[in-house]
Amino acid sequence: MFFDGDHRTRRRKVKLGGRSKVQDRQQTLQEARRQREERQRRRKEEEASRTIGASVRGRHVAREEKRRVREEWVERNGVLGETLAECSAGGEAGLLAVRQLVFFADHTRQDALRLCSVCDMARRSFKEVWLDEARCERAGRLPSLCHLLVARSVSLLKRSDWLEGQEPGNACGSEGGGGDLVIKAIESVLPFLELYLDLDRRCGAAVDAAVARTLAFVVQSGLYQCVAKLLELAEAVPEHRGQIEQTLIKLVKRCLEEELVHSDLLDLLTVTWVFEEGSKFMATLREPLWEGLMGAAATPQGAGMVGRLLERHKGDGDVHVTLLNNFLRLSRSQRNQSRYLAPFVGLLDSLLAPSLDARPGAEPRGDAGRASEELSLIVTMLTENVEMWNGLSKSILPGTASEEMSQEKLDGTLALVSLFSKLITHCGDAQALVVMLTSLAFKVQFLEKLWFFVRSQLDLASISEGDQDDISKSIVVLCTVHVLRLQIINDKEYYQQNSLMDVSELNDVVVYIKTYISNLIESRQLSVDDMEGSHLSWYEKMLFHKAVDHLDKLHEQNGRYHLVEDASFHLKITADEAFLKDAENGGKARLICVYCPYFIPFHDRVKIFRHFLEKDRADYYSNLPPEVRMNPFLSAKTVVIRRKYILEDGYSKLDHLGQALKCIVRIQFINELGEDEAGVDGGGLFKDFLENLITTAFDTQYGFFKANPENKLYPNPSSSSVTTEHLNFFRFFGRMIGKAIYEGILVDVPFAEFFLRKIRGKKNGFDDLQTLDKELHNNLCFLRGYEGKIEDLGLYFAVEQDNFGRVVVEDLIPKGKDTLVSNASVIKYIHLMANFKLNIQMKQQSMAFMQGLQDLVNQEWISLFNDSELQELISGSEKGFDLEDMRKSMHYSGGYNEAHPVIKTFWSVVSGFTIEEQQKLLKFITACSRPPLLGFSFLEPQLCIQKGGGNEGDCSRLPTAATCMNLLKLPPYATKEEMDEKIRYAINSGSGFDLS
Repeated sequence: MFFDGDHRTRRRKVKLGGRSKVQDRQQTLQEARRQREERQRRRKEEEASRTIGASVRGRHVAREEKRRVREEWVERNGVLGETLAECSAGGEAGLLAVRQLVFFADHTRQDALRLCSVCDMARRSFKEVWLDEARCERAGRLPSLCHLLVARSVSLLKRSDWLEGQEPGNACGSEGGGGDLVIKAIESVLPFLELYLDLDRRCGAAVDAAVARTLAFVVQSGLYQCVAKLLELAEAVPEHRGQIEQTLIKLVKRCLEEELVHSDLLDLLTVTWVFEEGSKFMATLREPLWEGLMGAAATPQGAGMVGRLLERHKGDGDVHVTLLNNFLRLSRSQRNQSRYLAPFVGLLDSLLAPSLDARPGAEPRGDAGRASEELSLIVTMLTENVEMWNGLSKSILPGTASEEMSQEKLDGTLALVSLFSKLITHCGDAQALVVMLTSLAFKVQFLEKLWFFVRSQLDLASISEGDQDDISKSIVVLCTVHVLRLQIINDKEYYQQNSLMDVSELNDVVVYIKTYISNLIESRQLSVDDMEGSHLSWYEKMLFHKAVDHLDKLHEQNGRYHLVEDASFHLKITADEAFLKDAENGGKARLICVYCPYFIPFHDRVKIFRHFLEKDRADYYSNLPPEVRMNPFLSAKTVVIRRKYILEDGYSKLDHLGQALKCIVRIQFINELGEDEAGVDGGGLFKDFLENLITTAFDTQYGFFKANPENKLYPNPSSSSVTTEHLNFFRFFGRMIGKAIYEGILVDVPFAEFFLRKIRGKKNGFDDLQTLDKELHNNLCFLRGYEGKIEDLGLYFAVEQDNFGRVVVEDLIPKGKDTLVSNASVIKYIHLMANFKLNIQMKQQSMAFMQGLQDLVNQEWISLFNDSELQELISGSEKGFDLEDMRKSMHYSGGYNEAHPVIKTFWSVVSGFTIEEQQKLLKFITACSRPPLLGFSFLEPQLCIQKGGGNEGDCSRLPTAATCMNLLKLPPYATKEEMDEKIRYAINSGSGFDLS
């Protein structure tokens, strides 16, 4: 139609339902996609349904066909093949019986018995049929049937349920018990297999490849599992054990010669008797079996081989212990260990995994129950193979820092380090493991080689994030082994002879561990609370403590021998106000002070220590009444002391004060005539009292303390014979030393290093024994290296104690006096003897002393210092002093001043003294030959020279001193020579001390 010009003919259509919905393009596409996916899903379901149906029908048809063929086979040959004995495999009936059995045989006991009958027939006719030249030439047709029979035999033999008489299903009767079946299998199947292994020799090289293919197939089908089960069964039939062992040795050897390795080789290690000494299996297959295992472990499937085996043996709780033990037996004295470094250590690691929780950050298992017993057994097995570890370490680790490492060696080293790290993490306290690691450290220079590896391969400055785990494990092993060496080695041997780690390497070790700890603190922003809370995992805390303990031990050793520069331990830390505030608030500074104080130079630590003391004093006074806070002298404790009974009165008047000793203590002396001595205590009398009290209390003739050959003091283990209150006295002695430290008063009391270590809250080790009894230490070192029979020396696990003339015998172990020390137990004896001498025999006295000391000085503050530094804190430095500093800090009175001619002469005379004479002069003035740690300006009371009695030029009097006031009374000598003579006489005669 055409438009005729009348617009009214086109009517507008209006839908009363409203505007129609407009579907956008995106929704249309999504709907189309959904419909397409739905059609695809239906097609897949239909296809899967057809496939499943076909499979079910096929299985049903196959099952029915097998049933039909089985019934035909039974009808022709008897239920279990009874009539096969009359047949020849060369006949059609015999060949048909073989083909049919290979087709229908299932995993039932009856089919297994039928298999035995067929194998017996095949074995009897082997020469006539299977080796017939004409038949073998026809493309190996009959030998192929032979291969199928072998495969079926192995497939059935690896099932253990029918051997145990348990029908898994499809029962066809109960004939043939489990015992009969075992005998039949041994008498028929195994001889047939043995003949089959000679098929290529009998037929020639033509069938060699076919035999190899069949063996490869049966290996993949579980041949080694089958061998393991037959080896287990061999113990139940000892009369056939030789035959079983001979056939299986031949079978496994042939497979290994064909390099047919498989993870199932590990199953052989579940049979204990096979790996016992004298086993023919072990003697014949030791090396090829070990190499086969290593080859299997090196394959991609090798990573989970242990897990798969344990899954198959889930019901046997001890199987992994047996595996580990047999693996270690197999690995002893292997000549080709260096070719399989990483697979060997990796497999060993996997074998340990069931007993060691291998997850980093997981806390190890407890020490009770089956897990603990199992772990102890495993550690013992590992440590019985020390020579294996020695050889392995020697072949893996680099001999020098510059030695190039192949990738194989690098992988082996990392695997070995990982293994040792896990052992140390989960059973580091086990005595057997300690002995093994100690042996490694000495015999093959394991520590040096490990350090060369760490330094060359794990550079902290260039290491990637992915290698952090390798560094962590290496740190655990390096630190543990080094600490073990330091604990037992003779220091002279280590530091003077340099027979082990060269001293030049020691500095690099210190810097490396220091840098590692510093990086860890900075990267995690660690604080003291992190060490106690849950911010860090258990593993991370253990790792931190291992590194800190290692560096702490090196710092202590360096305090004795000063072979490493102190600066090597230091970080760039300034003890400024910000650092002190952070230390008070428990931040990173507090962490460093608690765990790594050696990061801070000694003099800065002394400043930090004094800051803590002053803050503690302020906190103490803040808790006192307001009027006392305004005037601390109101809290002063005034006590009356008889000079003749200075120890007894000091103990009775001051011991009960406890922490109140932080207040000012004033002394009123009573002389020998019972009269009050003149003078008001402004600090000097108390200093005089403290010096005299300590001189008396620490005198070895009093009986509370003894001295080592170097005249250094330690608690007398027999102090109970002095008084029944001996522990209270030791607590009092600790408080007096604490008061001296608290007030900054230096006292000349040389403590033995091991006792200083006890004061610091540390446990002493074997190497500390030389600071108690050098002769005993040397004797035990000799004993450690004794190559003869230790039993001939007549040593027992007991020690004799001399208690003021009365000999007391103490047991080191239960019934120790009746237990002879042997070569196997000598290391244990050495450690027990050292532990008794250093930690046990004077434990009560040391604890009492520490309790008294900690009443005034917090243990955490004492831990800022090592042994030698703590002695320096108590008694001052032994290194001499700065005479110029002494001159600048000197005060003058009585008419003297710095420009006075007598004073100028005095300093001229003193500058000509030797260091020893200058120390004697200092002791003459202050009662202590060592200078204050922070310089003479910190000495309280301040040094002062006062004009002595007499006129100018009067040289008849000697110099005198008031040590309580650090005051030298110097007469005005006319000449330098006279002053020199008088001062030397006074300081060398020991006279001249009086109280002004």
